Amino acid sequence: MPPPPPPPSIVVFARRRMASSSLSSSMPPPLSLPPPPPPPPPPPPPPPPPIGVIVFARHRLASSSSLSSMSSPPSPPNVVVFARRRLTLSSSSSL
Repeated sequence: MPPPPPPPSIVVFARRRMASSSLSSSMPPPLSLPPPPPPPPPPPPPPPPPIGVIVFARHRLASSSSLSSMSSPPSPPNVVVFARRRLTLSSSSSL
């Protein structure tokens, strides 16, 4: 079976695109720009924190229950230090 025809708005848009591309192809080509410089190499990843800090950070993320924090980049170092302090406090108080 042939596919159903697209809505008329898409056809008009495609015709406009074809007309604009034919106009631009008849114009002289622009001056060639130099290639962009290669991006700098990414910095090495920081060493992973202890497993307890990772679990604690995951627990903090889950308890905050906000999707933006789940998809955010890794937390800055001061948050990890804060989590380590909280862990040492909780472990010393449990003794």
